[in-house]
Amino acid sequence: DLIPLDFFLWGYVKDKIMFKSPTTKENMKQGIRDACASV
Repeated sequence: DLIPLDFFLWGYVKDKIMFKSPTTKENMKQGIRDACASV
């Protein structure tokens, strides 16, 4: 079940990752880790 907080989290993570424009799969994974850690 999805709740509004789930949508907020993934929107936040997406904004943080796409701001840096990852060029590799590993860069994207690290961006996800960093964004989740900053919450």
